[in-house]
Amino acid sequence: MIEEQKMKVRQSTILIVEDNKFNRELLADLLQSPNYNLIFAVSGEEALEELAQVQPDLILLDIILPGIDGFEVCEKIRNNPALAEVPIIMVTALNDRDSRLKGITSGADDFITKPIDEDELKLRVKNVLQLNRFRRLIQEQEKFKWVVERSDDGFVIVNASDQIVYANKKGQVFLGISADMPNDTKGTFQSLAHAHYHLEPKKTWLKWFENHAHIINKPLFLIRPESDTSYAFWLQVDIFEHLNSSEVLWLLHLRNVTEQISMHEEILRFHSLLSHKLLTPLTSIIGGLNFIKSKAAKQALGDINKITSLSLEGAERLNKEIRNILQYLGSTRVEKKKLRTRVNQIPQILDKIKADMDLEKVSYTIQSNLDDLSLELSEHNLETIFRELIENSRKFHPQQNPTIGINVSSFMAQEAILKISDDGVTLSPDQLEQVWTPYYQAEKYFTGQVSGAGLGLSLVAFIIWNVGGAYVIYNRLDSPGIVVELKLPLTQ
Repeated sequence: MIEEQKMKVRQSTILIVEDNKFNRELLADLLQSPNYNLIFAVSGEEALEELAQVQPDLILLDIILPGIDGFEVCEKIRNNPALAEVPIIMVTALNDRDSRLKGITSGADDFITKPIDEDELKLRVKNVLQLNRFRRLIQEQEKFKWVVERSDDGFVIVNASDQIVYANKKGQVFLGISADMPNDTKGTFQSLAHAHYHLEPKKTWLKWFENHAHIINKPLFLIRPESDTSYAFWLQVDIFEHLNSSEVLWLLHLRNVTEQISMHEEILRFHSLLSHKLLTPLTSIIGGLNFIKSKAAKQALGDINKITSLSLEGAERLNKEIRNILQYLGSTRVEKKKLRTRVNQIPQILDKIKADMDLEKVSYTIQSNLDDLSLELSEHNLETIFRELIENSRKFHPQQNPTIGINVSSFMAQEAILKISDDGVTLSPDQLEQVWTPYYQAEKYFTGQVSGAGLGLSLVAFIIWNVGGAYVIYNRLDSPGIVVELKLPLTQ
């Protein structure tokens, strides 16, 4: 692919302004090449009309023309800001000093004298086009640098060895480097990224680092997890291939999407609150009232009182949950930030979820020496994770009645491992890869509604990434069903 791109030559457009048919055909024959796109004008007026439609890379301009002559045409071109930089070679039978001086005064860059020497013509045209292309390249580079140096986004260019050859001011801030550092001391992009961020999704990043020719068509993320002094920080990274004359470079666009990710997470979280917190008590109320309405005439007063009490209990619970949601929505991020949950609170959270969802076959085991430790996330977030995963197991179980086992353990004092297994469906390799994909909707519409990724794990992924955790999902080996394994930071 790279070699094919290098072989493609950009055509240079040459406007030939010559009223003599023989001379036009001669110039066309001499410059016939796949590298050149030749266009023609037979007068000065026609040349100016043509230049209003197209900007050529070079103008071959005869001096003796009907109507306005070549000198006047040259002056008009130089007075037009859009055309002022287009190189002009004047073609003339005049070889006197005054004509050349007048041509230079008019703005000509070079001269060719008739009769035209074939080798001289080709060499002059080639040299002028190369100089013009170099001038345009310098101008484009200056424009690019002017724009990106003032951008709120980071722009980083790396070579095939992952060495940073350029980083704009914002890119330097994001990666913790300074402009006065020599390129060979800045290190690789990979080393700097790992020093400051968690790289997600890990597998996709690894593919790119292993082979920089690998095309990445999904957004990548650099995530600095939430700490005691700062919120989680998200950078989305888009990678583009760039070819210059000597080597293949990669342009990395680093965009701060923290606000968008937070908004998307809040939307998903609110949906979760509505579905889990409101629908359960609402179902009790509606069911009880419908029962009373249809059976009141045939039921004993005691039964009606019992059903009424259950409906009232559901209404009170609904009222409580609505107040909790309103309180949650009205709270500041500071109040919600960096709360921790003791491991010994997990049974209470799971028992509440079992009761809410009316599930009996949910069991859990917790490693005994973890009681004095805390998970680095709030009780609300931990409950959200369990609810989403358990609801997901129920939703995709053939009878919507899964047997769920939850195991909490730790091999290191800094990390807890939560394994949630069920006896539902077995997933294909493609499904296992796609189920977590928050980056699809994060880049698209931030709606959480993505075809093919409907296992409801996006919110779980956001919560885990924000605290610097990790996750994996795989099929059970001993029976149908899946296992979700979470790794979460632990603290004393």
